[in-house]
Amino acid sequence: MNNLEGTISVPLMKRIEDISSDKLMILVGFGAFLALLPAWLNYDIISRDGAFQYIPAARIFLEGNFHEGFLRRELPLFPLIMACIAKITGLDLELSGRIASYLAYVLVAIGIFRLSEVVFKNRFIALLAVLFLMTNRQFVDRSIDCLKESWLICCIVWGNYF
Repeated sequence: MNNLEGTISVPLMKRIEDISSDKLMILVGFGAFLALLPAWLNYDIISRDGAFQYIPAARIFLEGNFHEGFLRRELPLFPLIMACIAKITGLDLELSGRIASYLAYVLVAIGIFRLSEVVFKNRFIALLAVLFLMTNRQFVDRSIDCLKESWLICCIVWGNYF
C-alpha cells in the first residue's frame, strides 16, 4: 500500500485505474474543452500582440507569401497555424487565432495527462496534474485570446512526452 492509497479512497483509485487510458484521455480533452468555454463566452477584446503581431503575419501567410512570412521577427508557427485554420474554415484571422489557442489548450491538457501517467504511473496523479493545469487562470486567459503561449506550452509538453 503506497502513501497515496492511505489518503484517497481505495475504491475511487481502483475505479480510475480500471478505466482505459484512451477513455480517460478523451475525458480529459472534453473536460479541458468545457473548462475554457465560460472564458470563451465572456471574451472581451483582442490583445495587442494578437492584433499587431500575429494577425499581420498570418495575413502574409494567407496571401501565400511564405518567404516574407518566415523572415518576420515573430516565430512563424502560430501565424502559420492561424492562416491554415482561416484557409480551411473561411473564418477571419482573429477567430482563427482564438480557435488555434483553444485547440492548443486541449492538446496541452491531454499531453499533461499522458506525460504524468508515464512519469508517475498513477492515473489519479495524472488527473490531478490536469486539474492544476486547468485551474491556472493566466493560462486560461492566454488560451482564449489570439496568443501563441498555448502552442508554445503544447510543444514543450508533447516534446517532453515523445
